[in-house]
Amino acid sequence: MTALTLLRQSSAPTSAGTPDLIRTRLPSPSEEPGTRRTEAEASAALFGVNQPNPLKEMVAFLNRVGQVFGIERGAYATQSSFMAAVEDAFTALKADPDDPNRVDDFARRLHLDADTVAVLKQEKTADMLVGLIEKALGLDRLGLSLATVIKAGNNLDSAEADAMRTVLFRQAQEAQGRNTWDDLGLYQPADPVRRAAA
Repeated sequence: MTALTLLRQSSAPTSAGTPDLIRTRLPSPSEEPGTRRTEAEASAALFGVNQPNPLKEMVAFLNRVGQVFGIERGAYATQSSFMAAVEDAFTALKADPDDPNRVDDFARRLHLDADTVAVLKQEKTADMLVGLIEKALGLDRLGLSLATVIKAGNNLDSAEADAMRTVLFRQAQEAQGRNTWDDLGLYQPADPVRRAAA
């Protein structure tokens, strides 16, 4: 099955048989409500205790985004400079989507097949490649766009960042199977007895 075929599939959650090209390399994300996020908090969150930490998980996810663009967090002194580089790379992709060298670089990082690469090199917009990146990162299942995630990373106190943290947190808690959400969208510890009965 080619990456192009995968891209055309429904964005609804799929079975374990669907490849997740990037996800297995880094921790799964989580989220919780928070106050203003500063540069120092973003750095400190990476070294916190082993408990759910929304900022830590969001930064880890953003690092995965950087890896797709061939940009490593460790090469930058601050999170803001790292995300500025990611945004520049995204802008360059949209400006020149059929650059053969760029397509080859993404193909290598996303493990794309030859047929998909050939189609990408004929594209005149970045839509197909962006869609493949979103699918590799699992953004199609999260209901987030790559543009939204990059905006969130450039402003951790923005509406986009709040939306991203909420989605990542819910996904992490559902995956862990430990907690639930009530009808008002409020976080509730899961009832172990009821969960066992289910």
